[in-house]
Amino acid sequence: MVNYLDKISAEKCLIFNTLVRYGSVSTAAKALNFPVSKVHNELKSIEKAMGSPIILRDKRKILLTPIGTRLADFCRVVTEGLKHLDQSLVPEEVLDLNIATSHGLAESLLPDVLTKFHALYPTVKINIFSGAEYLDFTQQDIDIVMGMPISNRADITKTYIADYTYAFYASKDYLARKGTPQSFNDFVNHDFIEFRGSSILEQNTKNMSLNIVATSTNYRALLELARRGLGICFLCKDFLKAGFYSSENLVNIIPEYEHKSIKVCFMSRKFSPKSTSINGLLEITQEVIRKIFGDQQE
Repeated sequence: MVNYLDKISAEKCLIFNTLVRYGSVSTAAKALNFPVSKVHNELKSIEKAMGSPIILRDKRKILLTPIGTRLADFCRVVTEGLKHLDQSLVPEEVLDLNIATSHGLAESLLPDVLTKFHALYPTVKINIFSGAEYLDFTQQDIDIVMGMPISNRADITKTYIADYTYAFYASKDYLARKGTPQSFNDFVNHDFIEFRGSSILEQNTKNMSLNIVATSTNYRALLELARRGLGICFLCKDFLKAGFYSSENLVNIIPEYEHKSIKVCFMSRKFSPKSTSINGLLEITQEVIRKIFGDQQE
């Protein structure tokens, strides 16, 4: 094992973390009040210590190599720790929050949450990243994830915020054309629209050879395709009950069936320099959920 940690100082971690956050050497140097040459030299020193390149340069932005990605995580933790020792060591953070969540939550819950948040934190810029590809914290700038709990991550904190239940839905037109399934065994004779990019999957159909006619990572697209009669879809009952989406023309297939609820958590990085804003957003999210889903979530 190469012993390079003794050659990477806290200052080098600070420089690399700032470079990753700001995306260019010149911007990082300005934020740190360092000469551009110092940032270049320290970057070369880090790469020499690591024994391989940590960034790939193109005309638009800096891209991390695999080892650079792992080093970026390490340097972020070191930098966040530095701020607890001496805030003057760390450049002032950009006043923004990067939130990753599913399309469904982005379309339904976040508008109410962020309207209230903006009233209390008017200077904080909000950036929303929706889709399964953002929900594992591999993107360096993601501050908050709202979604299914992530396991085996000691660097994040998780707060449970809600349970959501799902059921199978189809349009009246589809059922008139194809018939209404009376049990899961009847599903082999039907068409399905499937959510892609998540582990939300009904156990009773997990091992069945279903006729999947369309897939999407976008919740609204799935719902609209179901409403238009393309096939049967596994949809969130709570979203429909709360009126976030129109349930017109949709029928709950096998209504006596109760699917195990899906837990949703509010997750953020530990020791984040944005903890005040993050905690404020968490409180508002919990307040909005209680107001909208209170009788359903208790």
